[in-house]
Amino acid sequence: MLLLVICSLARAQSSPADLRGIYVGGNDIANENTKSLTAALRVPGVDGFLLVIGWDEIEPALGQYQWATLDKWMSQAASAGKKITLSVTDGTHTPSWLFQPAPGGGGARPLSFSISRKGGASNVCEQETIAAPWDPAFLKQFDSMLAALSAHLKDAGTYKPLTLLRLTGINRDTDELHLPEETPQSTGLACVSDAIVTWQNAGYLPSLLLQGWDAITSSFHKSFPDKSFTVAIIAGPTLRFHRLPRMARSSPATFPT
Repeated sequence: MLLLVICSLARAQSSPADLRGIYVGGNDIANENTKSLTAALRVPGVDGFLLVIGWDEIEPALGQYQWATLDKWMSQAASAGKKITLSVTDGTHTPSWLFQPAPGGGGARPLSFSISRKGGASNVCEQETIAAPWDPAFLKQFDSMLAALSAHLKDAGTYKPLTLLRLTGINRDTDELHLPEETPQSTGLACVSDAIVTWQNAGYLPSLLLQGWDAITSSFHKSFPDKSFTVAIIAGPTLRFHRLPRMARSSPATFPT
């Protein structure tokens, strides 16, 4: 359950917080072992807390928010004097109402996948329904959620202890920048759907993905203008990095076409 997180400053600030240190947390805070996590926050040398929570856990219905789990851990970490990194994930935690028609739902187009973790190594298939990152309905509702989150943290008095946010919004089953890419051929599993065909039918273009990412990052900056951001990158066949000096000069990563 314990997780070491190396934080790097993703956006320049006039007086940036020191984000370095050892962080504890979990992949899904709503289902973590409460006693173990509470004890971990008291361990000497622990500097921060990574709070990962699903979008569907804080907004189970359109415009209706449940903050109890978030508030519990935000307050506990703040009381312990820890730096707090917050990650609100979609992917498998995309709320079902997003795909229902307005006015009761978000009106986004559902994209259904059957995936297998670790490229089929798990030998088990899981169903996932997400929206394309450039879907206007998805971007609108994700923006509204971030605005509500920011306002609530300010009202609850836990906005200030928040030092870092993970940039989410393009997720699969974790908060890493990752989308379904498996096929039956690539995994050797007949139960896996052909993600390539699904994306092609959805009109995927690299420019559309970058357009969605630009809108997502703008939403984060609008709701949390004084905070620092980081993005969790999952390295693999769909995202390849070259030499570090090139990345330091902001050369683009290589995306599939």
